[in-house]
Amino acid sequence: MTLLDELRETGRMAWTDQHRGWLASPEDIVDALTSEGFEESKRAMAWTRSREAMGGIWQGQNLRTGAVTCAIWVNRDEPHRALVFLHIDGEPLAA
Repeated sequence: MTLLDELRETGRMAWTDQHRGWLASPEDIVDALTSEGFEESKRAMAWTRSREAMGGIWQGQNLRTGAVTCAIWVNRDEPHRALVFLHIDGEPLAA
């Protein structure tokens, strides 16, 4: 079982049909991807003028397989649970 599967099974990563994305901690997603062999190639955060994090992006590549991934998230009112859009090799990871 992969760590992404474990996040889904334990409810720490839940699909939302309304937004067609995942509700999860971005750090949990990034940790799961790095445990699968993806190495970070880019990370950026979006901030408000008052220095509140609004969201971010993480990109990585698996040098062994050549696969690339991108996680884009938008922070919500719920702490540690953003709306995350995840693509692996250009294909969205959906429920």
